[in-house]
Amino acid sequence: MNPQMAFALAALLLVVTPILFLGGLLALKVLLILALSRDNEERRAALVSVLTGALKRR
Repeated sequence: MNPQMAFALAALLLVVTPILFLGGLLALKVLLILALSRDNEERRAALVSVLTGALKRR
């Protein structure tokens, strides 16, 4: 493998790994909210809170 290809692969991994990790955490939060909330209004409020918080961090 030539050095340019190795550098490109390392850069790609440094970018993709955190995105996949944060996406997995967000999906886990959503699943927990769906599992633990009692009614639709509570569920909707919690989901909006989590998703807007995720968007504000980016």
